[in-house]
Amino acid sequence: MFVALRKCARLKNCFGCNICEMGVGNNLTRAPGNTKAIAREAALWAAIVGLLAWLYLWNGNAEEVHAHGRSAWKWLTSRWGVGGNVSHGWLIIVVSAGLVVRLWFRRELPFAEARPSAWGLAIIGAAMGLYFLGIMAQQTRVTLVSWILLLWGIPLYRYGWPMGRRLAFPVAYLFFALPFGFLDALTFPLRLVVSAVAAAVLNGLGIPAARAGTAIYSNAGKGFNLEVADPCSGLHSLLALAALAALYAYLTETKAWRQWALFVSCVPIAMAGNAVRILTIAIVARFWGQELAVRYYHDYSGYVFFTVSFLFLMGTGRLLNVVQKTRIVPWRPSVIAGPS
Repeated sequence: MFVALRKCARLKNCFGCNICEMGVGNNLTRAPGNTKAIAREAALWAAIVGLLAWLYLWNGNAEEVHAHGRSAWKWLTSRWGVGGNVSHGWLIIVVSAGLVVRLWFRRELPFAEARPSAWGLAIIGAAMGLYFLGIMAQQTRVTLVSWILLLWGIPLYRYGWPMGRRLAFPVAYLFFALPFGFLDALTFPLRLVVSAVAAAVLNGLGIPAARAGTAIYSNAGKGFNLEVADPCSGLHSLLALAALAALYAYLTETKAWRQWALFVSCVPIAMAGNAVRILTIAIVARFWGQELAVRYYHDYSGYVFFTVSFLFLMGTGRLLNVVQKTRIVPWRPSVIAGPS
């Protein structure tokens, strides 16, 4: 038996499955039992994919049916249009799938530890409840939440918590692709904060500026008159940076508290980055004219935001590493050595 397991482990085309542990053979290419087990597993997942396609690709939408049909997926992709707050939705799908593929190639998906969990069945039931609730209430967002829950609940039920823990982040990352309308209420407060910070920094740099609501205008002779409109509130940038921060924390940090700290820091970082962007537009308008600033520089100032924000994000990660080394690591030698 142990010789058989060693032979199976040496196969170059080993899928890291649970076939060896099931005792159905030692050679994926020779043992008929192995082929049947793989075929059954493939058929099961093909049926699951087909069911999900029927639920969400061809059904699932009861909102604006005349424009998007019954497809929840078509409704979602229409919200990814240029100018929306989730125009990065396609990238979220690609990144999420890439994270799962990364786990697969690193053999970190514990198929061999399959222990079906009843919690997965409960999540599947809750997801189907949300599915029908979303259709009856004509809230496709709720229906799409059920899609994400199913993507996690089905593997959790089939393979247990080891698989559920591995897939938790890649699946939860899909929430960044969903449009949540209640976030639009943050637009005006963000406009006020960004315009206030930008005006204060301009005055601090010796460029006289005043603020009236969300408008910033110069008190100098050759001045500028800028309005921080809804697209400049930074909400879209905040959502995009939150997705980037979550991915960066997942790939670079190992401790949960540091991952959460880095993720939460994206809120003040996004506000600071957007304030810097508005500040640079005002400076360009002050010295080179408002037409150049608004008509040309404004369209490319988003690169300033992401450059500054990502540098702040990296700096926050480094700061968290320093905090851990200075406050936690020095205690370890004394604990190991014990009292003298």
